[in-house]
Amino acid sequence: MFWLAVVHVVVVVVVVVVVVVVVVVVVLVVVVVVVIVVEKPHTRRYKWHTMKGCQVSQLRDSPVIWFRYDLRSGT
Repeated sequence: MFWLAVVHVVVVVVVVVVVVVVVVVVVLVVVVVVVIVVEKPHTRRYKWHTMKGCQVSQLRDSPVIWFRYDLRSGT
Protein backbone atom coordinates (compact mmCIF):
# COMPACT_ATOMS: atom_id res chain seq x y z
CA MET A 1 0.00 0.00 0.00
CA PHE A 2 2.97 2.29 0.55
CA TRP A 3 3.88 2.26 -3.12
CA LEU A 4 0.29 2.90 -4.07
CA ALA A 5 0.30 6.01 -1.90
CA VAL A 6 3.58 7.18 -3.43
CA VAL A 7 2.21 6.69 -6.95
CA HIS A 8 -0.94 8.56 -6.03
CA VAL A 9 1.05 11.52 -4.69
CA VAL A 10 3.28 11.60 -7.76
CA VAL A 11 0.26 11.54 -10.09
CA VAL A 12 -1.40 14.38 -8.16
CA VAL A 13 1.79 16.49 -8.27
CA VAL A 14 2.23 15.91 -12.01
CA VAL A 15 -1.39 16.83 -12.71
CA VAL A 16 -1.10 20.02 -10.63
CA VAL A 17 2.12 21.05 -12.42
CA VAL A 18 0.58 20.42 -15.84
CA VAL A 19 -2.52 22.43 -14.94
CA VAL A 20 -0.43 25.34 -13.67
CA VAL A 21 1.75 25.35 -16.81
CA VAL A 22 -1.33 25.27 -19.08
CA VAL A 23 -2.95 28.15 -17.17
CA VAL A 24 0.23 30.25 -17.37
CA VAL A 25 0.59 29.62 -21.11
CA VAL A 26 -3.07 30.49 -21.75
CA VAL A 27 -2.77 33.71 -19.74
CA LEU A 28 0.38 34.74 -21.64
CA VAL A 29 -1.28 34.04 -25.00
CA VAL A 30 -4.35 36.06 -24.00
CA VAL A 31 -2.17 38.98 -22.83
CA VAL A 32 -0.18 39.01 -26.10
CA VAL A 33 -3.36 38.85 -28.21
CA VAL A 34 -5.00 41.64 -26.19
CA VAL A 35 -1.88 43.83 -26.49
CA ILE A 36 -1.75 43.31 -30.26
CA VAL A 37 -5.48 43.99 -30.69
CA VAL A 38 -5.47 47.02 -28.37
CA GLU A 39 -2.33 48.68 -29.72
CA LYS A 40 -2.67 47.90 -33.42
CA PRO A 41 -5.05 50.77 -34.30
CA HIS A 42 -2.85 53.32 -32.51
CA THR A 43 0.04 55.26 -33.95
CA ARG A 44 3.66 54.13 -33.79
CA ARG A 45 4.24 56.66 -31.00
CA TYR A 46 1.78 54.81 -28.76
CA LYS A 47 3.98 51.71 -28.49
CA TRP A 48 6.30 53.65 -26.18
CA HIS A 49 3.56 53.63 -23.54
CA THR A 50 2.26 50.75 -21.49
CA MET A 51 -1.43 49.97 -21.27
CA LYS A 52 -1.53 51.92 -17.99
CA GLY A 53 -0.10 55.02 -19.65
CA CYS A 54 3.30 54.88 -17.94
CA GLN A 55 6.40 55.95 -19.77
CA VAL A 56 8.61 53.12 -20.97
CA SER A 57 11.57 54.77 -19.22
CA GLN A 58 9.99 53.69 -15.92
CA LEU A 59 9.80 50.07 -17.10
CA ARG A 60 12.85 49.95 -19.35
CA ASP A 61 14.05 46.67 -17.89
CA SER A 62 10.70 44.96 -18.31
CA PRO A 63 10.99 42.05 -20.79
CA VAL A 64 7.33 42.57 -21.72
CA ILE A 65 8.08 46.01 -23.17
CA TRP A 66 10.94 44.75 -25.31
CA PHE A 67 8.97 41.67 -26.37
CA ARG A 68 6.11 43.90 -27.48
CA TYR A 69 8.53 46.21 -29.29
CA ASP A 70 10.23 43.31 -31.07
CA LEU A 71 6.87 41.77 -31.92
CA ARG A 72 5.62 44.96 -33.57
CA SER A 73 8.89 45.92 -35.28
CA GLY A 74 9.24 42.46 -36.76
CA THR A 75 12.75 41.83 -35.47
